[in-house]
Amino acid sequence: MDEQRESLKIEIEALLNRLGGKEVMIDSKMIELFPTETLEGILEGLRKKAEQINEDHLEWLVGLVDGEKRGS
Repeated sequence: MDEQRESLKIEIEALLNRLGGKEVMIDSKMIELFPTETLEGILEGLRKKAEQINEDHLEWLVGLVDGEKRGS
């Protein structure tokens, strides 16, 4: 597997681990089945999902803090 594919594999695994809350390991043979462009698209989709989750979590935390301030 070339360096670019290995890098994409590592990044995809890291995001899946973060999003799923458990350790995910992708078989290198599986990575070889997909064109590089597809792997890049998968990675981009995972990044967007992670950003959305971060934004949603931040909004929830702000709402929680606002609620506590009003209750004080």
